Amino acid sequence: MKAIQVKQPGGPEALELVDIPVPQPKPSEAVVKVAAAGVNFIDLADFYFRSLIVDDIWIPLGENMMIEQFKPVWNLVIDGFGNKDPGMRRATQYRSPWDALHPGRQFAKKLASGENTSKMQTRRLKDYFAGQIVPLVSAEDATDIGTTEDEEE
Repeated sequence: MKAIQVKQPGGPEALELVDIPVPQPKPSEAVVKVAAAGVNFIDLADFYFRSLIVDDIWIPLGENMMIEQFKPVWNLVIDGFGNKDPGMRRATQYRSPWDALHPGRQFAKKLASGENTSKMQTRRLKDYFAGQIVPLVSAEDATDIGTTEDEEE
């Protein structure tokens, strides 16, 4: 049978079409016909990371520095990534932008969706990646922060 082998990193030139024997399954195995597959050479350098061990007091400083340096989308546009089940006292809060885009967390299903829709969050992401400034809180919401129901009347 024909197969593509990748023996080294590189582009399409690193792909090699070869003849290999048809696999023979063992008694507890089966041969599965593959209609399509991704071809990728795994490079350990892709999994390289650095860590810094510090006292707990320095963790917020390190997190803030990394957010400023790398600007991860889940801190700047799609809030709510680290949210936990809000429990009884906060059960009336709205679903987070993260949960509007990723509806898999069971606790988020019981929260109100409000105006926080998947379509709105997708638009915000497109604006962000187009280089536009996308605040976590909209201008309309910012005027409501800190007001109480008595002040609104």
